[in-house]
Amino acid sequence: MGIEVKSKVIGKHTYKVEQFGAKAGGRMLVRLAKMLGAAVGETVEASSGLNTAIIGRTIASLTEHISEEDYDYLCDSFAAKTRVTGGEYGSNEPKLVDFFDTHFAGRYLELGEWLTFCLEANYGSFLAVIGEEARALAGRPPQDSDGKEPSSAPSESQVM
Repeated sequence: MGIEVKSKVIGKHTYKVEQFGAKAGGRMLVRLAKMLGAAVGETVEASSGLNTAIIGRTIASLTEHISEEDYDYLCDSFAAKTRVTGGEYGSNEPKLVDFFDTHFAGRYLELGEWLTFCLEANYGSFLAVIGEEARALAGRPPQDSDGKEPSSAPSESQVM
């Protein structure tokens, strides 16, 4: 399979994210687990169905466990693996790491979308499995590939 490059249009730019190799990706995953583990654990532990109080506790826990250094590490690591086209860059493909700070200045929604995409590009299948496990622990039905809960209507094979 090898290392893949995944693309996504966000705003007026296309971001091409090269996946990490196994060692670098594993190190990032360990760091993410240390940053997010406590908050996710608290959410799973407290939920039998998500509500605003649980979401509030999760956000509070995240702010306690993620440092500015962690944020810089995420942005720097993913920016080094990202090329940008479109907008002011035209068809050129400069590395985002070279102008990250000015590129996302005042555009925090797009920054969040890009970070989310970087996580999906590198850990999408892993995160999907973890998400389904969390849903099962919370007593919620699994989702289909579109992120929707399956219909409770009987299938043709069940109707007789």
